[in-house]
Amino acid sequence: MWIFLLLLFSCTTKETTTSQTLFKIIDSHIKKHPKMQVEDVYKLIYQAAMGPAHFIKTREDSYKRLFNEVKNLKKTFIISSEELCEEISPIGEVVRINIRPFIRKGGSVTLLNDEFYLSSRKIKKSKKNLIKYISLVGKILPKKEWPFSKKKWEMLVSDLKVQNYPAIHHSKRYRKLYSPSYRVVMECQKIKTSLDKKPD
Repeated sequence: MWIFLLLLFSCTTKETTTSQTLFKIIDSHIKKHPKMQVEDVYKLIYQAAMGPAHFIKTREDSYKRLFNEVKNLKKTFIISSEELCEEISPIGEVVRINIRPFIRKGGSVTLLNDEFYLSSRKIKKSKKNLIKYISLVGKILPKKEWPFSKKKWEMLVSDLKVQNYPAIHHSKRYRKLYSPSYRVVMECQKIKTSLDKKPD
């Protein structure tokens, strides 16, 4: 009996911690992007559970996509005060590397592509975690500081459930206002270390 109660307490504590961490991550993203929509929150937790959503054929293919993205970004290079790394996972397994600050700091496109390509193969996809994160967001809502309602979240989730929870794009509003440009990788330290070695 005591063992059962201890296991139950442990599971409850773990879920509470995950919920609190997930709330802090989403809340942090909303403060930086106050016009985030339900689609953008779903995309964030999808990436946290499933890793990069990009369809990657080869390392060369992903490099071409990244190279062209960087080339196009240089036309509108100055944007906000983006952080280099952004947490997206409540269990700390994956992060977003924002391309603009990475390039401004002299980062190597080849290095970022290598990290992205390897991460896409190493990150363990977990539909179970995705469904858990979706449920936790539903429990956190409604939050008056967040720019969408619980009803909108439930409508989106209901629609995506029928489709077996696919990867989706950022909302049109988010793309227009924030021009998201990043890659999802396993961790930030190697990226930071490579930039720290750059001469001032």
